[in-house]
Amino acid sequence: MKLPARINKYELQDFLGGGMSEVYRSRDTVLGRTVAVKLLTPQAARDADTRARFLLEAQVSSSVVHENIITTYDYGEEDGIPYLVLEFLTGRTLKDFLAEEAGLSLRKRVSIALQVARALEYVHSRKFVHRDVKPDNIHVDPHGRVKLMDFGIVKTEDVTLTQAGFALGTPHYVAPELVMGQPVTPLVDVYSYGVLLYEILTGRRAIQADTVERIFYLILHEPIPIEPLTAAGVPDRLIEIVRGSIERDPAKRTQSMGEIAADLEDWLHENPTQANPLPGKRRVQLDGRMLGGAVALAAVMALGLGYLLVNSGKAEARLEQHQRIEDAAGDMVLIPAGEARFGSEGNRVAVPAFYLDLTEVTNEEYGEFCRATGRALPKDFPADQPGFPVVNVTFADAQAFASWAKKRLPTALE
Repeated sequence: MKLPARINKYELQDFLGGGMSEVYRSRDTVLGRTVAVKLLTPQAARDADTRARFLLEAQVSSSVVHENIITTYDYGEEDGIPYLVLEFLTGRTLKDFLAEEAGLSLRKRVSIALQVARALEYVHSRKFVHRDVKPDNIHVDPHGRVKLMDFGIVKTEDVTLTQAGFALGTPHYVAPELVMGQPVTPLVDVYSYGVLLYEILTGRRAIQADTVERIFYLILHEPIPIEPLTAAGVPDRLIEIVRGSIERDPAKRTQSMGEIAADLEDWLHENPTQANPLPGKRRVQLDGRMLGGAVALAAVMALGLGYLLVNSGKAEARLEQHQRIEDAAGDMVLIPAGEARFGSEGNRVAVPAFYLDLTEVTNEEYGEFCRATGRALPKDFPADQPGFPVVNVTFADAQAFASWAKKRLPTALE
């Protein structure tokens, strides 16, 4: 199509992408606002089933009005070509957002996940099932606001346009019951959401396969591995939310998106200052600066200066017996309880006793961790210097190593 072009009152200005349908950045010439116009290609418009799905998408998307769902303004036909007029969104798909914001904090990841959960909760309250929940169908604007998009294969209580809806969706996120051709319920979206939440928290797909046949085999016969969540330092409570969502048996699965949303909201309220980055490609940073060995806290946190601590319960059980303990991931020494000066005014704060690694984490120890978990080695990893401190690791790497070693990173006070 030669641009600019005109459809009714809409001036099509820029082609944004598409397949069976095409999306254009457009201008509403009456209201003077920028919109997105989605229209079927001439070939797709000749197929009755495709036209019916497109009309159903328009009817459903225009009836779901929610702050986390894209707004539908209009529907019509021009020269036999159906079109849909949507809110024009600035920002990126969640797929691109996660790829480009690898150092995103855990709290921001959970905030995004919560918004998606609330959108799906609302969709289900209107008796619809989205059936295509995936990163490509979720939009994140520059302020972190989320919009659920694309109701092209939605299922309603009254209409079923295909008996194999999964064939139209994206296989990595398909629920087992859809693969088996079983009835569609909101639990289909719960499963897809759980797979999505897994990806939001770890930065990797839950199902690692390239062919549809292999993907469906894994969905039906193999449990989704939880280890990457643990290795990424995801808190146990969030892991349990994922685990409940991805149960293969729908009867054992978390039964509503409302329950998931409430759990995520509770976690956010209980962790108001949680800000640790999860899987990422950026180097360790503190307040935007590289962590350096000269700064005490940074030195403790950076791999290479003995940053790891045992879990507090494990430490407390040994306090009265051991001033030094031997551990497979490095010997540790007891730091007695005391006071620390904290804040700009130097207020004294009590700090309980804890254990600290006696020496740095070495290349040999970190290499063993990478082999055990499948994590990539740091850039320019010196395999010929096994006893040297490991360097060039991210904060997410440090968290993952700590979790693997059954330890943790220190608090600011420690």
